Amino acid sequence: MVSNGLPLIPDLSAFPRPVRYVAVALLAGVPIAVVLVVLIGFANSPTAALDAIVVDAPTSDAEVYPLSSFDGESPVRQVVEAALQARSASVQTTTERLQSADVPIDKFYVRHDGRVVRVAVRR
Repeated sequence: MVSNGLPLIPDLSAFPRPVRYVAVALLAGVPIAVVLVVLIGFANSPTAALDAIVVDAPTSDAEVYPLSSFDGESPVRQVVEAALQARSASVQTTTERLQSADVPIDKFYVRHDGRVVRVAVRR
Protein backbone atom coordinates (compact mmCIF):
# COMPACT_ATOMS: atom_id res chain seq x y z
CA MET A 1 0.00 0.00 0.00
CA VAL A 2 1.32 3.43 -0.97
CA SER A 3 0.84 6.36 1.42
CA ASN A 4 0.84 9.89 0.08
CA GLY A 5 1.92 11.35 3.43
CA LEU A 6 -1.19 13.51 3.98
CA PRO A 7 -2.72 13.36 7.43
CA LEU A 8 -6.21 11.99 7.66
CA ILE A 9 -8.93 14.35 8.80
CA PRO A 10 -11.45 12.63 11.03
CA ASP A 11 -15.14 12.82 10.27
CA LEU A 12 -17.01 15.40 12.35
CA SER A 13 -19.06 12.60 13.86
CA ALA A 14 -15.90 11.35 15.60
CA PHE A 15 -16.08 14.34 17.95
CA PRO A 16 -18.49 14.69 20.86
CA ARG A 17 -21.73 16.54 20.18
CA PRO A 18 -20.76 19.83 21.99
CA VAL A 19 -17.50 20.04 20.00
CA ARG A 20 -19.42 19.51 16.74
CA TYR A 21 -21.85 22.32 17.60
CA VAL A 22 -18.98 24.70 18.33
CA ALA A 23 -17.17 23.76 15.11
CA VAL A 24 -20.29 24.21 12.96
CA ALA A 25 -21.12 27.50 14.71
CA LEU A 26 -17.63 28.81 13.99
CA LEU A 27 -17.66 27.67 10.38
CA ALA A 28 -21.03 29.32 9.73
CA GLY A 29 -20.74 32.27 12.11
CA VAL A 30 -17.42 33.77 11.04
CA PRO A 31 -18.42 34.47 7.40
CA ILE A 32 -21.79 35.83 8.53
CA ALA A 33 -20.06 38.11 11.05
CA VAL A 34 -17.69 39.42 8.38
CA VAL A 35 -20.60 40.22 6.05
CA LEU A 36 -22.45 42.00 8.87
CA VAL A 37 -19.41 44.12 9.74
CA VAL A 38 -19.03 45.18 6.11
CA LEU A 39 -22.73 46.07 5.80
CA ILE A 40 -22.67 48.05 9.04
CA GLY A 41 -19.62 49.92 7.78
CA PHE A 42 -21.46 50.93 4.61
CA ALA A 43 -24.54 51.97 6.55
CA ASN A 44 -22.54 54.14 8.94
CA SER A 45 -20.59 56.13 6.37
CA PRO A 46 -21.00 59.85 7.02
CA THR A 47 -23.42 61.66 4.79
CA ALA A 48 -23.37 65.05 3.16
CA ALA A 49 -25.99 67.05 1.30
CA LEU A 50 -25.63 69.20 -1.77
CA ASP A 51 -28.11 72.06 -2.11
CA ALA A 52 -28.40 73.84 -5.43
CA ILE A 53 -30.43 76.83 -6.53
CA VAL A 54 -30.52 78.68 -9.83
CA VAL A 55 -29.32 82.28 -9.45
CA ASP A 56 -29.08 85.27 -11.79
CA ALA A 57 -25.30 85.63 -11.53
CA PRO A 58 -22.44 84.53 -9.29
CA THR A 59 -20.94 86.92 -6.78
CA SER A 60 -17.88 88.80 -8.01
CA ASP A 61 -15.33 86.81 -5.98
CA ALA A 62 -16.95 83.40 -6.40
CA GLU A 63 -15.45 80.37 -8.04
CA VAL A 64 -17.41 79.29 -11.12
CA TYR A 65 -16.97 75.88 -12.75
CA PRO A 66 -18.43 74.59 -16.01
CA LEU A 67 -20.86 71.68 -15.64
CA SER A 68 -18.68 69.68 -18.03
CA SER A 69 -15.91 69.58 -15.40
CA PHE A 70 -18.01 67.09 -13.37
CA ASP A 71 -18.51 63.55 -14.66
CA GLY A 72 -21.94 61.97 -15.15
CA GLU A 73 -21.91 60.07 -11.86
CA SER A 74 -20.87 63.09 -9.81
CA PRO A 75 -23.37 64.21 -7.15
CA VAL A 76 -22.58 67.80 -8.18
CA ARG A 77 -23.71 67.13 -11.74
CA GLN A 78 -26.86 65.39 -10.51
CA VAL A 79 -27.90 68.24 -8.20
CA VAL A 80 -27.09 70.93 -10.79
CA GLU A 81 -29.09 69.18 -13.53
CA ALA A 82 -32.03 68.76 -11.15
CA ALA A 83 -31.85 72.42 -10.14
CA LEU A 84 -31.77 73.55 -13.76
CA GLN A 85 -35.08 71.76 -14.28
CA ALA A 86 -36.81 72.70 -11.00
CA ARG A 87 -35.04 75.97 -9.93
CA SER A 88 -33.66 74.23 -6.79
CA ALA A 89 -32.66 70.75 -5.71
CA SER A 90 -30.94 68.78 -2.99
CA VAL A 91 -29.01 65.51 -3.14
CA GLN A 92 -27.87 63.27 -0.26
CA THR A 93 -24.55 61.47 -0.72
CA THR A 94 -21.70 60.02 1.30
CA THR A 95 -18.64 62.07 2.15
CA GLU A 96 -16.46 59.49 0.38
CA ARG A 97 -18.41 59.92 -2.84
CA LEU A 98 -18.24 63.68 -2.43
CA GLN A 99 -14.46 63.54 -2.00
CA SER A 100 -14.03 61.23 -4.98
CA ALA A 101 -16.09 63.65 -7.09
CA ASP A 102 -13.46 66.34 -6.46
CA VAL A 103 -15.92 68.85 -5.04
CA PRO A 104 -13.76 71.96 -4.88
CA ILE A 105 -15.09 73.87 -1.84
CA ASP A 106 -18.23 74.13 0.28
CA LYS A 107 -19.82 76.96 -1.75
CA PHE A 108 -19.30 77.45 -5.45
CA TYR A 109 -21.15 78.13 -8.69
CA VAL A 110 -21.68 75.97 -11.75
CA ARG A 111 -22.36 77.45 -15.18
CA HIS A 112 -24.25 75.62 -17.93
CA ASP A 113 -25.77 77.03 -21.15
CA GLY A 114 -25.67 80.58 -19.81
CA ARG A 115 -27.42 79.69 -16.55
CA VAL A 116 -25.75 79.73 -13.14
CA VAL A 117 -26.41 77.43 -10.19
CA ARG A 118 -25.15 78.08 -6.65
CA VAL A 119 -24.09 74.85 -4.92
CA ALA A 120 -23.62 74.58 -1.16
CA VAL A 121 -22.27 71.50 0.61
CA ARG A 122 -23.64 70.56 4.05
CA ARG A 123 -21.48 68.02 5.87
